[in-house]
Amino acid sequence: MDNHTYAAYIYELCQDAAWQIYGRTPPNERYAAATTDLLFGTIAHESGMFQHTRQMGFSWVSDKGAWGIAQTELNALTDSMDLLARNPALAKRVAVFASGGDKDATLDAIMSMHPRTVLRLLPLSDPLAVAFCRLHYFRDRNQIPSDRASQDAYYKKNYNTFLGSAKLGDFTRALVAAKAMLA
Repeated sequence: MDNHTYAAYIYELCQDAAWQIYGRTPPNERYAAATTDLLFGTIAHESGMFQHTRQMGFSWVSDKGAWGIAQTELNALTDSMDLLARNPALAKRVAVFASGGDKDATLDAIMSMHPRTVLRLLPLSDPLAVAFCRLHYFRDRNQIPSDRASQDAYYKKNYNTFLGSAKLGDFTRALVAAKAMLA
């Protein structure tokens, strides 16, 4: 699959995640669009424009660093798995999303695994990686902003954090470049 086709596939996953993975209230169109952009921009920046499923500089046998197209780290994945264990309705929505729409899907197999094992599945399953990216943003109870400048700051605060190498503006540049790939 070429990079443009792959970007379109990831965008569709982000759209589906925006609609299907939510807290108590289903999103409206504006909120789903903002969530889609946040996820797509995050993945575009974190993966180096859809090129990397393992953080550069880290071995495939090490637990350190980030994994999958969304570059999820172990602590974030563990927090998300804890959230899923506490919220069966959310876990069901994630299962249906990650399975591609199977209404009978569950996360039983994933939830029975050690987080380190799940981490290693992320480079193999883009839907699962997108789902954990979406769940990562559940850590902040504030509403996802809709304008790019606010999303840029939201991404830096909640995903890349003060420990990450991203600078303000990096998210926006990645989102704009990634959306251009869709044209």
